[in-house]
Amino acid sequence: MYHKAYIVNNINNNMINTKIITNAIEKSKTGLSITDLVNKTPLSRGQIRTTLAFLLGAELIVERQTGMAKLYFLSEDLE
Repeated sequence: MYHKAYIVNNINNNMINTKIITNAIEKSKTGLSITDLVNKTPLSRGQIRTTLAFLLGAELIVERQTGMAKLYFLSEDLE
C-alpha cells in the first residue's frame, strides 16, 4: 500500500508534467516529436513518454506519423 503523501506527490508531478508538455506543444504550429520535447522541456524522455501516453488516452493530444517521426499536436489543432 502506498503512503498518502507519495500518491499526492505523484499526482502533483503528473499534473506539472502535463502542463509543461501541453504548453510546449501549444507553442508549436508543426507539432513536436519526443526528441523535440526532450530539448524544449526539463523533463526526461521517460517522463515525456509516460505523460504523452496519458494525454493520448485522454484524447487531449493526437499523434501523427511523419516519416520516421511521430509528431504530437493538441487535439483542437487538427479539427
